[in-house]
Amino acid sequence: MDRKLDVTELDVAIDNRMKVIPQALNSRYVRIIDQLLPNDDRFSWKQLNCFYKPLGMIFGSFQQRYNSLFLMYVTYYSTYMAESWFQEVPMSMEDLLESFFEYYEGYLKKRFLLDIQTHTVVDEADFRRRIIEQIDRNARVLVPGDLYTIYYDNWYKAKHHQHFFLIKGYDQLRDICYVLDSLQIDGGTNALYKDFTIPFSMLYDTLAGYAHTFAKQEGTMYFWTVSDHGNSTCGLSMEDALKDHLVHLREVEAGQAAVKYPEREIIRVIRAYGYTDNTSRLLESTFLVMNMRSVYYQLIFSFIEQAGAEKPEVDSLRASREQLDVEWGQVKSKLIYKTLKHKLDFADVDSSIEALIGKEDCFRSQLIGVLSGAVEGSGEFSTADTYSSPFTPINEKNAEILIQQDQIILIHTSEKLNLSSIAYDNAPQALMAVGEHKNCNLEAKVQINASVGRYFKSGLMLKFGNGTKLLFGTNQGQSLQIEHLGVLNDLMYDEVFLDNPFFLKISKMDNIYTMSYKIKQSEQYTEVYSFHCDEKALAAGFYSLTFEPLDLKSVFSEYKFTEEELSGI
Repeated sequence: MDRKLDVTELDVAIDNRMKVIPQALNSRYVRIIDQLLPNDDRFSWKQLNCFYKPLGMIFGSFQQRYNSLFLMYVTYYSTYMAESWFQEVPMSMEDLLESFFEYYEGYLKKRFLLDIQTHTVVDEADFRRRIIEQIDRNARVLVPGDLYTIYYDNWYKAKHHQHFFLIKGYDQLRDICYVLDSLQIDGGTNALYKDFTIPFSMLYDTLAGYAHTFAKQEGTMYFWTVSDHGNSTCGLSMEDALKDHLVHLREVEAGQAAVKYPEREIIRVIRAYGYTDNTSRLLESTFLVMNMRSVYYQLIFSFIEQAGAEKPEVDSLRASREQLDVEWGQVKSKLIYKTLKHKLDFADVDSSIEALIGKEDCFRSQLIGVLSGAVEGSGEFSTADTYSSPFTPINEKNAEILIQQDQIILIHTSEKLNLSSIAYDNAPQALMAVGEHKNCNLEAKVQINASVGRYFKSGLMLKFGNGTKLLFGTNQGQSLQIEHLGVLNDLMYDEVFLDNPFFLKISKMDNIYTMSYKIKQSEQYTEVYSFHCDEKALAAGFYSLTFEPLDLKSVFSEYKFTEEELSGI
C-alpha cells in the first residue's frame, strides 16, 4: 500500500541494510521519465523553431528513430507547404501550431501512432495536478511559456518571447519540475537541451504569461501531452518512412500532389496587401520556414545513405543541393532589400524564383532516382548488427554499446566524459522490458577492463514505474554495491569486493527482489540483499558509468533472462 514517504525510514534502511524495505521505491512523490534525454543534434534556431525541436525530442523518447523521422516529415511539409497542410505564410507561432496540429491529426498520427492532446488549465493548483497526473501516466508534457517571466533569461521583463518547456518529471517534496531546456546554457543561443529543474510556481507563471500575450483566445492556459498507449513499437520504421516519402515525391513529379515555395508566397502576400506593420514579422517567419529546408535535406541524405545508396550518388545529391541553396540565398537577399526599401517591383525576383523552381524539379527527379534505388533495390537496409536481441541500447552517444548473441559490451573512452544521475539518466545501458505480471531472473558474468580505483560503476540494473533505478554492481573495482537512485540516493549495500570476473543475479519473486553473486560458474549464488517492493519493474539490463575521462570496458557474457507468471495469476 502506498503511503507518504518518511525520510527517517531511509536512514533506518541505510543503518540496518539487510532485509529492510526501502520506502523510497514505493514513493509516489517523485516521477522522472528516463527516456527523455538531452538532444545531440546541431540544428540551430535559424533552422528549427523552438516548438519542433523539443517535440522531436519527445517523439524520440518513444522510439529513438522517431526524432529524426518526425523532423524529416515536418520540415519537408512546412517548407514546401506540401498538399496544403500548412498555411502559405504563418503570421505567428499560433498560426503555425494550428496548421501543425491539423497536419498531425490528418497525416502523421496514423504513421507514428502517438496521441497528442491539449489540456486546458484554470489555475495553478489545477496546473500542478494535471502535470503530475500526466507524468504518472508516462505521458510526455510540453508547456508553452513567455520568457518575460523567467528571471534567469535575457528576455526577463524586457520583451515577450515564446518558449516551450519539455517536462520530464516532478518532485512534490521539493515542489519542482524536472525539465529539458536550453535557456540555462549561454542564454539558450546554442539550442542544446540539458537537464534542469524549475519550481512549479515559476512554470505556471510563464504559462500564464503565454496565455495572456500569445494565445489566440487571450487568457486561455493550456499545455500538450504526447502518449503512445503501447502502440509506438508498431509505428513507423525508417524504411517505411522512406518508401512513404518516395510515393509522395513521385506524386509531386506526376502533378498529382502540390508543393509551394515560401519565396513566391511572400511576394504574393506583399503584392496583395502592400507593406504593413506586420510585414517584417511575416518576412522573419517566412525565412524560418525557408531555412527548414536545410534540416530536411541533412536528414534525407543521411537516411538514403543508411538505406544503402552508393556514396558517389549521395555526394552528387549534396553538391546539387548546395548549389541550389546558394541561389535561393541570393533570392532571399533580394527580398530583404526590396522590403527594406518598400519596393513593390519584384519582376527580377519573380524570374529568379521561376528558374529555381525549374531546377528544383530537376533535382527532385535526381533525388527520386537515388532514393528509389536505395529502398527498392536490394530491399535491405545496411546494418552492422544482424543479431535480433531483446536488449535495446540506451544512450549510445556516450559510449559504444555492442549487443551480440553471446555478450553485451559497454565501452567508454578517455575522450568522452560521462555523467549520470536520476535526473539525467544518461549512463549507457542495454535494457529489455519486464512483463507486467511476471517473476523474472537476470544473471550474467561481469568482467571489467579498467584501472582499479578510478571512478566507474558497472553491473545489473532494474528500472521501476516511478522513474527510480536499482543498481547492483561493482564500484571502482573495489566493492560490491546496491544503490537505489530516486527520491534520495540510497546506498543499500556496500562491501569490499575485488574479484574480477564475477557473476551477478537479480531475482524478482512475487514483489520480493533478491541480489546474489558468485565468483565461479560452478558455484552456487550467495544472496547478499533482498527487499519487498510493490512498484512495478519496467525494465532490466546492464549499465556502465563514469564521472571522469576513462578507458572502461564492461563485458556482460553468459547472460540469461527468464520470466514466469506471478503466483496466483
